Amino acid sequence: MKLKHLLLSAIVPLLGISNIYAQAGYTLDVKDEPYAPLVNAAVMSPPTAWGFVNMSVPLGFHFKLDGTTIDSFNLFQSGNLIATGLAGTVTGFHVTDGNLCDKAFMVANPTGPSISTVTYTTTGNPGSRIFKASLNNVGFYEEFAALGTADDSANIQIWLYEGTNVVEMRYGASKITNLYGIYHVIGSMAGLLRQVDLSNMTPTFDKFYYVGGNIVIGYQLDSITPFTIPSAKPASIFPPDGTVYTFTPVNSTTGIITQAAETIQVYPTVVNDKLIIESKENIRLPYKILDMKGSVIDEGIVSNNRRTVDAHSWPKGMYIVHLYGGQPASYKIYKP
Repeated sequence: MKLKHLLLSAIVPLLGISNIYAQAGYTLDVKDEPYAPLVNAAVMSPPTAWGFVNMSVPLGFHFKLDGTTIDSFNLFQSGNLIATGLAGTVTGFHVTDGNLCDKAFMVANPTGPSISTVTYTTTGNPGSRIFKASLNNVGFYEEFAALGTADDSANIQIWLYEGTNVVEMRYGASKITNLYGIYHVIGSMAGLLRQVDLSNMTPTFDKFYYVGGNIVIGYQLDSITPFTIPSAKPASIFPPDGTVYTFTPVNSTTGIITQAAETIQVYPTVVNDKLIIESKENIRLPYKILDMKGSVIDEGIVSNNRRTVDAHSWPKGMYIVHLYGGQPASYKIYKP
């Protein structure tokens, strides 16, 4: 059973865009950061060429994936779904629409040695560890099925953050010569795939929150349900080398908690030129600043404990700073 059948067989009429924060359960941040191979990583994949085979290794810590606690990293048989399990009904993150496999699996000797490994390692200290898995030089089964070749490849990492339950997809160098019609019928599909029923020959799913947009107009999360096509186009290209998708869980149905977190400081409350957002904990905190009409004035990520926001050109009035992630909170500030 190939996961791509799940998506392609479920694409027929149109559906409107969904609100990304309340319904998806995650906020999305897209950035550029140099892609680096894992150091001292163990090998998860078989020593021989692998195709549609499930892989699983212990995480070493508890992690909540869309609200479900998991203790192992589970890579579904098509190589493109990081799931809460390997059987039954699961939820997971879809890293690309193509079925990933060992490039050796597609050539004349599919029982030969692997040339596309899946490796993993854990970094950091207990309480703030990061589990990192890497799909190295993986091929696309669709290329072999359509063209009989195994020329294209991709490098993708998945990072799971202990404590904050953040999921990151990191894309390295790739060679994609046939994006549309072979790997992606409607675009490069990555995002949260919720409640996938693996018991059917053609799996069904509840909803797929996919990354839409492009590097020019920006990215957002939109959604489709079974037997629909996206009303907003998925990412128009395969993620370029250095692209990072960061999915940060929202801690409530609204994505906002009004009680201030003790570890966070937002100052000054009356701001003229610079607004400072500081965290005592070295964790990534996505933020949005909204005016009283609900328009987004500024957004980004607080990293390395501090973020300075230029407020010089803001119109006078009241603003709300919303912080998401490990220490969600909301703050009111005023621009005189």
